[in-house]
Amino acid sequence: MFSTKSKSSHFQIAIFSETALVVLISIVTLLLQLISFATTWNGSRIYLEGVFPHASLLFAIAVQATAYFFSNSLRTKIRPLKVIALCTALCCSTYYSYIGIYNSVNSPASYLQDNYTRISHELTQLFEEELEKNISSVRAEVGAATASVTTYYSSLSTRQQQLNACREALGEAAPSYSSGLRPPSPSSFAHYEDYAAAYQTYINSATQGSNAENTASRDAVLGSFGFTSMDQLSVAEGEVFAELCALENTLLSTVASEETSALTTLSALRLRLERAIDAASVGQPFDSDASADLNRLFQAAALCNYNGTSPAKLLSTLKLCADSTASEFMHDYTALVQALPEGKLTAANTMDLKAAMDCELLSAILQLNSLLPENKQLSFSDEAYRITDLYLIPIQALR
Repeated sequence: MFSTKSKSSHFQIAIFSETALVVLISIVTLLLQLISFATTWNGSRIYLEGVFPHASLLFAIAVQATAYFFSNSLRTKIRPLKVIALCTALCCSTYYSYIGIYNSVNSPASYLQDNYTRISHELTQLFEEELEKNISSVRAEVGAATASVTTYYSSLSTRQQQLNACREALGEAAPSYSSGLRPPSPSSFAHYEDYAAAYQTYINSATQGSNAENTASRDAVLGSFGFTSMDQLSVAEGEVFAELCALENTLLSTVASEETSALTTLSALRLRLERAIDAASVGQPFDSDASADLNRLFQAAALCNYNGTSPAKLLSTLKLCADSTASEFMHDYTALVQALPEGKLTAANTMDLKAAMDCELLSAILQLNSLLPENKQLSFSDEAYRITDLYLIPIQALR
């Protein structure tokens, strides 16, 4: 009986002995190291898996092995180098374990997809607005120039018609002179010499009266059309004729045979320009014929005292719009993932996807800045258009 109690007491003492506690601590530490190993491995996969296959696994083994063995060896003898090595391993283990736990809750793939989709939507919307604004400004300038030429040409045509009407009125104005004089009768004179002298007097009086009446009639016609002399009428006719010729020569310089009038030509020219502008808005280049039409329109508008945007600036705007829309403004998230080496997102190529997104955003901002005025330029450093580095996201979450 005594022997049995003695053995039971000895067994209880052995379980709680220092050696048993050391073994227990080692086992618990090992289990905790295994958990830490899993989180460290998960945390380093995104950053190290792209270096070479299983790099993150080897890193996690090295870190946890260092921490485990040095923590146990320090119980026998403490050395500064061991302490430094253990602290380094613990720091790496803690950092990457935290990242592993954070990434398990907040997937980097979801973060990249959500933020890229949001930013690309905002940039695309802004790009479409600026593109439409630029195209609309060109359309407005073309419309204003066309309206200016139409109004000016119509006013010149009306003025020419008035001048022609004035000429016709002058030609139709007949003398209505009647002074009451009658030709002398030969029977009233005893001598022929007296009759001849009286008839000559009658002729002179009638001629002078007719000339005076013609002058009065002409001045009345000129005055009704706003002129004071024939010289003023001639000058006005010359000016209107010269301006009409200049406009018609500009507009009709390369007109087709069926376009017989300046206004018909102007209407056809604007229609061709509208089609070319529509084509430029979807990526088709503004060709040389359209450029010639635009220059011709604004040369005619300059003759009409129109002071709008220069055709060179409009051509530059259209070229930018055509170049910007010639290719897709931004690739969507699915296209970027499919462009990865494996055609799908993995831990090894997550950083490659992030780099591709950065390139896509930079290209989009540069392309958008080409359409924006100088005081509205976007910056790639703007947080609204940046995807935070995956290294920094877990650190920023601690704030």
